Amino acid sequence: VGAVDYVRDTYINIARRKVSGIDFGMAYKLPDTRFGDFSFKAAYARMNTFEQQRDADSPAISDLEMNGLPKGRGIASVYWKGRQMDAGLRGNYISGFYDTSAPWDDNGNMFRVESWLTFNAFVGFRFGEEDGVQNYLRLGVNNLFDEDPPFADENRSFYESVHDPRGRFLYAEWRVQM
Repeated sequence: VGAVDYVRDTYINIARRKVSGIDFGMAYKLPDTRFGDFSFKAAYARMNTFEQQRDADSPAISDLEMNGLPKGRGIASVYWKGRQMDAGLRGNYISGFYDTSAPWDDNGNMFRVESWLTFNAFVGFRFGEEDGVQNYLRLGVNNLFDEDPPFADENRSFYESVHDPRGRFLYAEWRVQM
């Protein structure tokens, strides 16, 4: 078999990591109406602390709001369901953060990657309910307003681990239930 030439070990065991934050969520369904059922949902996660210490002798460093670690993320949606149709709208929010690899401005400030807000929407139709077979057709769009990811000093000009480069995306879905 042979002798081992080298061992590539890139894993770093962090001595300490301190993370704190708060998650908030709510859901509400209106009482049934003659116009259909309406429901609302929202969720927000806010990170208050994210500190790491590489080893026992090094200082604790806060990476919060730095290089792809936003302080907050949230979603909010409204959904309507009628007898033969349904529809929904969802907003997706990611707060901004600083990009330390970008040049600083003339005032000595770090480059800020802007917050990002996108919307998704759909409308669905139920039809053909015969002999126990029901069809459902959904037409939707993700990134309704075609928002580009915020600019960053990265290989592809945005943070791939945080933002989605796909622009407006139309889709159709057809389900058959037997």
